Amino acid sequence: MPRYYLDVHDDSMVCNGSGAECSDLGEVKQRTGDLIANLVVGSIQSRRDQLACRIFVRDQSGQIIYMGAFSYNGAWVNFGARVA
Repeated sequence: MPRYYLDVHDDSMVCNGSGAECSDLGEVKQRTGDLIANLVVGSIQSRRDQLACRIFVRDQSGQIIYMGAFSYNGAWVNFGARVA
């Protein structure tokens, strides 16, 4: 089964050294989405209000074959003046 490497790029770059075996490109896309979901949840749980991230997926030869990106921005908004 082919091996793919999901590299996370945010304020720093985190390369996936061991990679993951995927049966097809659909599984590559699913793993990328799962990683994004985990990063967003982790950001919220750590009370981090901003996170912008890209995930580059490389095949066994090092060629980038897929990219997923997201940004999360949380901010407090003063609704006190609008509440009766």
